[in-house]
Amino acid sequence: MNDLQSRFRHGLAVAPERVALRVGSVELTYAQLHERALCEAGSLLRATGGVRRVGVLADRTPAAYIGLLATLYAGATVVPLNVGYPVARTAAMVTAAGVDAIIADRRGGALLAEVYRITGPVPTALIDDDAPAVAGLSGIARSDAHRLGRPATGTGIAYLMFTSGSTGAPKGVPVSHANVDHFLRCCERRYRFQPGEVFSQTFDHTFDLSVFDLFVAWGAAGTLVTVPRFAVGRLASVVRRHQITVWFSVPSSILVAHRTGGLAPGSMPSLRWSLFCGEALRGEDAQRWLAAAPNATLENLYGPTELTIACSVHRVDPQRLAGSLVNGVVPIGDLLDGSTGVLLDADGAPADEGELCVTGPQMFDGYLDQADSAGRFVEVAGVRHYRTGDRVRRLPDGQLAYLGRTDQQVKINGYRVELPAIEWCLRQYPGVVEAAVVAPAVGADQERQLAAFYTGSQSPERDLLRHLRERLPAHAVPRALWYVDALPHGGNAKIDRPTLSRRAADLLATPEQESPPPGNPANSYKLSGTSSSS
Repeated sequence: MNDLQSRFRHGLAVAPERVALRVGSVELTYAQLHERALCEAGSLLRATGGVRRVGVLADRTPAAYIGLLATLYAGATVVPLNVGYPVARTAAMVTAAGVDAIIADRRGGALLAEVYRITGPVPTALIDDDAPAVAGLSGIARSDAHRLGRPATGTGIAYLMFTSGSTGAPKGVPVSHANVDHFLRCCERRYRFQPGEVFSQTFDHTFDLSVFDLFVAWGAAGTLVTVPRFAVGRLASVVRRHQITVWFSVPSSILVAHRTGGLAPGSMPSLRWSLFCGEALRGEDAQRWLAAAPNATLENLYGPTELTIACSVHRVDPQRLAGSLVNGVVPIGDLLDGSTGVLLDADGAPADEGELCVTGPQMFDGYLDQADSAGRFVEVAGVRHYRTGDRVRRLPDGQLAYLGRTDQQVKINGYRVELPAIEWCLRQYPGVVEAAVVAPAVGADQERQLAAFYTGSQSPERDLLRHLRERLPAHAVPRALWYVDALPHGGNAKIDRPTLSRRAADLLATPEQESPPPGNPANSYKLSGTSSSS
């Protein structure tokens, strides 16, 4: 198996009548999903004469999975598009990717007229999830569709993801079949999943972690179960109902489930593997999960999209968890087989703490727009490495600990300040659940100032500041603290720090304001409380 479609075909060969996909009450066996994807691939090729890149504009509906697989069967690159994104952003992705066709479900199809007003039309396939057959671009006999389906080459581009990174500007990340094949082979050796495993699917298809869900599950002849966003609050009941054996999500899912009382000890006995990635895994959340899934092995994965899904992993030892934490966060562990890395300090010299730079078979070749690649690679001993932008420390046992983004180390009055360390300290205060510290440039002189947002129980600001002053140097104490109902999260479920930074800059610029204005409803949070100078 050296490309994505071959992994699905392996599951098809092992268990054609096993359920490959369960979306709500809809189930598709391997044979059914294969047939529908082949017909759609044939329809694409018949109507276009050949496609290079296909946009899939769909939510996590059956149409999305059919469209993704059909694109691979047609020998094209998958360009996932998100129905929840603004139309202008979707149009920009369509244009930048140069898509030849778009496959859409009902919700995606309703957006296409607006998208095409910006981009101009491209051939379109609309898939009706309720229809027993594919409603494609043009009618085509099944036998013809089978002949038209064609394999992809291992060196070709499997998918093209657009990532905002930490700057907010979308960048196209082309990932080859060879890149993702190496990662999936590492997973297959490490986890040895068995036919019949039941895998969760929590990620939107515009988040590259979803590739693990689909093709590890299908390569193991397992069943993939979509977990609706609204169901994360009752996560344990979803796991029990579907007898999920492999869970994979962002760590913040743990906190959501805990808040709603849906993560009782022993509540998820079916789980064998519990995997988390996409953001820092806090020690207290790992403990909660281990108690709820006593039969599962828990692992913390790390890796940017540019290094293909995940490039390092740490297996949590429940007996040693507390002693392994750095700033209250679980380590990111060891690099996967084949990947090598170095930590570079501010002067570009190898060190035990610094920016993590990684090379190996999972490293992409460069961004879709080569201008975006400027400064993102570095030569180390004559070998090209990708600069992750993440600050990492090498622990005494050789494992790696995540310290935060390089842009989360800032200078305040000439002193270097680690924002994650302040967040960890703030979370130690009773009642504080989440904390995010930002350092926006404020005023005419654009001087950086520290500000913090927190969730949980609202506390008197003077008490919080006293707590911080007793534990931090004066220059590391935030000028202002705000209680919020919830921190904003972006499309990839990570904390939306650029939004918080902009909001903090606005609030710090008007300190006389007693009650900050409500947040944008699209960010799903409100500001409350008052600011105070430290």
